[in-house]
Amino acid sequence: MKKTVCVYNLSKEHEQVIESLLAKQNITTVKLNEKLLNQKIGAVAGLPDFSYEDRPLAESEFDEELLLFANLSDAEVDQFADELKKHFRFSGIMAMLTEHNRNWYFIDFFDEVMKDHRLFKAIDELREEMKNCESAGPSKVEDLKKLNDTLMEAFLYLKAQDYEEKRLLALSSELRRLREAVI
Repeated sequence: MKKTVCVYNLSKEHEQVIESLLAKQNITTVKLNEKLLNQKIGAVAGLPDFSYEDRPLAESEFDEELLLFANLSDAEVDQFADELKKHFRFSGIMAMLTEHNRNWYFIDFFDEVMKDHRLFKAIDELREEMKNCESAGPSKVEDLKKLNDTLMEAFLYLKAQDYEEKRLLALSSELRRLREAVI
């Protein structure tokens, strides 16, 4: 199986660097478009037993840059990532072809990736807000008990690792409100 990286929504600058680095490693680049988004990942990656289907064009509101590595070893992905870091910090999504996702249509995969991306972003936001609360002077907080109670609630929620984006964002918002409430 040929080594392939499926790319989507890359900026011109990033596209040039990424394609150049992949070419040096003799890795094929597949640019995803509306036709390919509505195909199974396995077909686009060139896996045996997968073929293109007659499906309508897909519309996507997925606005993140995406790299999906197919048929590359972990070492090859790490080598690529190390080379990429020499040029810029990639803040998009990097994913690997797996037994689980090869049967997915790209458009459905994007939906799942975005759901995970938003969830991780909400987790990071809550952690950052909790950190900001540590530096809030007690004399500047209107309801210190409520702030401490909400911090404990946030801590226990994160520790439970059963995340819901809506709850994470609500806790972040409440901590921000309590922290910013000045006497």
